[in-house]
Amino acid sequence: MTQRSSTHFFSALVEGSDWRDITKQCLNVIQEHDTQASSSTDCDFNIGFLYVSADLADDCASIVSLLKKISKIETWHGGVARILCTNDKVTSDGSAVSMLVGHIDPDDFHQIRLNSRADVENLDEYQAWAQKNMPYATLLHADPKHSALAKGLAHISEKSQSFVMGGLMHHTGAVSHYGSGEASKHGTAFSALAFSGNVNLQSILSYGSQQIGDVYSVTKLDQRPGETLVELDDSPALDRMYESIESIKNAVPEGAPKQREGQVGLGLMQYGSDQQNHIGLNIIGVDENARSLRVNYALNVGDQIKFFFRDGRTVVEDIKQKVAELEQRLKNEFPDKQVVGGLFISCLSRYVSMQNDGYDLNQELQEIEAVFDVPLCGFYSSGEVFNGMLHSNSAILILFLA
Repeated sequence: MTQRSSTHFFSALVEGSDWRDITKQCLNVIQEHDTQASSSTDCDFNIGFLYVSADLADDCASIVSLLKKISKIETWHGGVARILCTNDKVTSDGSAVSMLVGHIDPDDFHQIRLNSRADVENLDEYQAWAQKNMPYATLLHADPKHSALAKGLAHISEKSQSFVMGGLMHHTGAVSHYGSGEASKHGTAFSALAFSGNVNLQSILSYGSQQIGDVYSVTKLDQRPGETLVELDDSPALDRMYESIESIKNAVPEGAPKQREGQVGLGLMQYGSDQQNHIGLNIIGVDENARSLRVNYALNVGDQIKFFFRDGRTVVEDIKQKVAELEQRLKNEFPDKQVVGGLFISCLSRYVSMQNDGYDLNQELQEIEAVFDVPLCGFYSSGEVFNGMLHSNSAILILFLA
């Protein structure tokens, strides 16, 4: 068992033989930290973030219900994931849970309940809370196969009036996500938790990639959904991709892993945010005759596109750089605050890139811990949400400050 603690949070990665054994261990950890907190501070734990391995999906509702009942912690948010992490450790084998438990003033967070159509059920209740507390950020966990996923993301961003972050959970026949200590109803797209401006949350988005070539304008698309790129800057899209690939031959350090299929992607440029500059897209098809590319996103003529290269090296280098930038930002903007806990959401594709290239699978977490040695829990996702936009191949680090 791996544990960390701070003045406001503690984290643990618990592994065991079955859900009862794991839940018992979790309750023991909570009791231990609750006793320590009661003897030293006025901190009463009232919120938990919990991620459960895929083999425990059928038991997820039982785990959450028992934790809620015995620990007296009413609010639990999280979901089911294939790979879990905490601090400097990643686990993908066997039954496990990763949790972050702490204290946040009850007036400073609010559950957004959604129905199967991704419509906010408690909109009036939420808006009354929002008018009083000024929402700042929203954490969400989503079912990746829900038909209302895209609509729901836009809906939550609009209705929450906040900076929306989170990830897509592992889709199972049972529970995939949960909120406020209750498993999501079958078919519900999201579980979402809004935080007021009194909760100091700071975050980064890591793309884990390296730009190759220039930024191009989309000048021609197929007449179908807009997912087939025909021309970039009035030249065939496939030729532009090959030109960009040529540009990295001298940029990849000697001895770095050789380029493999699937490591070149597209970025749709985004403007107007101090952090987000592109949405990562996957190339899902190539037409050599038409010299076109098919992507997993509906584009428009005039969109700005860049190509990027990704492997294990770029994943590690980018998370290291983004963590260093966040450290400097916190020193400049919040010199009197301390980081007391965090959540980490990383794409499954990054795990695969590191695995294929022979990197230590814990290295992303180790780069974070080298700078922010605080309680941390998280998971590897099927898609990442940052500023209300769905990304792929990325990682999100969310830090709590006090």
